[in-house]
Amino acid sequence: MAALDETSSMLVKQVLVLGKAVAVVRLLDRRTQSAEPLKWAFQSQLEAVLYGGGYGQSTGAMYSLLKRTHAAAQTLPLKKASIAAGTVTEGEFRWLATQLHDSVRSFTLVPLPLVEAAMATYGRCDKSEALLAALELHRPDQWESEEGEDDNDQPDSDTVSVAKTEVADEDADNSSVEGESGDFSAKFSAASSSGSAK
Repeated sequence: MAALDETSSMLVKQVLVLGKAVAVVRLLDRRTQSAEPLKWAFQSQLEAVLYGGGYGQSTGAMYSLLKRTHAAAQTLPLKKASIAAGTVTEGEFRWLATQLHDSVRSFTLVPLPLVEAAMATYGRCDKSEALLAALELHRPDQWESEEGEDDNDQPDSDTVSVAKTEVADEDADNSSVEGESGDFSAKFSAASSSGSAK
């Protein structure tokens, strides 16, 4: 019963991002003196969203991204020896492992603030935007300033495409009459048609 109580509040949420499952878990970082548990995501799941692949198909791309972010030391690598070291309890380790695969022997957790920082390094694209939105994280400030710089230049086709998508998104958000029945693809097509007609 104690193991159940220990792990019952660990799952914060589980979401699908571009067809890939991503879990957010709550766990105390016992390497620090903090008494507050942190929210973490599994490095392998983040890699699957950003770089493709799945269980057992890690290329190390996410690790390299975290290294370029200069914060890889903030990740929490866990394996059976972590139990004896006091980094994680046996119940926590077993429960975390089942979030990935029953036979997993080691995995790494990434604190959510580090995910935000890594997305600034990764860059703005559909994958990073979808990941941040699903995890309810803030867009990097750099992306906002890059959008401002784009306004001063002649827009290229990618910028026009992103702008049309944002207009369609804004129209979908502001449409109280259509509400739930509005079809996003129809709105996007309409936004694209009106943009090309100008």
